[in-house]
Amino acid sequence: MVDGWRCVTDSDKDWDDGTVKHYHDAVHEDGRRVMLDWSPYAGLSNTDFKRFVRLGFPTRQAVGSKGPLTTRDLSYLWWERFGLEPVWDIPSPLIQQLLDAPIKSLPPPQIGAKSN
Repeated sequence: MVDGWRCVTDSDKDWDDGTVKHYHDAVHEDGRRVMLDWSPYAGLSNTDFKRFVRLGFPTRQAVGSKGPLTTRDLSYLWWERFGLEPVWDIPSPLIQQLLDAPIKSLPPPQIGAKSN
């Protein structure tokens, strides 16, 4: 659970071709529910779920993508907000501290930090 949010995954199997899709939602302890913009064909790691919560549940529009967000997209958005280099595989200790910090202690978004 992250700041009162937990990840709920519902699976749906297509009996014609055997494909299984996993739909990921974040459900708050007060009953709010947010559908995560994540591929139904990919698993969602605990780190990626924490990033979704801490980033305010971004969507594909945040990175200008036509498809669902990826781990790489979340890492980029994390860098853009907190000013830390993207880490593609293993979170650094500083990133881990931000993932585990109480939400009120996180720095505000850096407006205009993205360079084009």
